[in-house]
Amino acid sequence: MTARHAHGRFLTYAEAQALYGVGRSKLQRLVVRGEIVAYRPGKATLLDAGSVETWVESTKITPARRIGRP
Repeated sequence: MTARHAHGRFLTYAEAQALYGVGRSKLQRLVVRGEIVAYRPGKATLLDAGSVETWVESTKITPARRIGRP
């Protein structure tokens, strides 16, 4: 269940892991590096869903062009 806030959506670590198949330690490193925005309003850490989605989009793989082949 995604938490909602007046300014956007939030995900717990467990939700982000389930949605995107990324490990908790990877998500924590991304938070420490500032690539994902996180909040801790209480005991739970909430990840900004928009910044998680932006990071996931940044990992898109594009097919390599083959040189010399039509």
